[in-house]
Amino acid sequence: MTMPPDPGRHRADDSDLDARREAMIDIVASWDLDGARPSEAGMAVVRSYVAGEIDLDEMIRRMASTNL
Repeated sequence: MTMPPDPGRHRADDSDLDARREAMIDIVASWDLDGARPSEAGMAVVRSYVAGEIDLDEMIRRMASTNL
């Protein structure tokens, strides 16, 4: 289940969209090399971060509370 954006948080700056996307590609590839497969809920959090809907702190908070 995707959590709605927290209205108290600011959206990430769209100017770094490519950097967020590349960072998440590298992280997910690293997980794959380790044999880890993120859940759909975990990938939804990643997609929200890449899209700029949540910032890095919020992504970390959500990932910590998501069953990956």
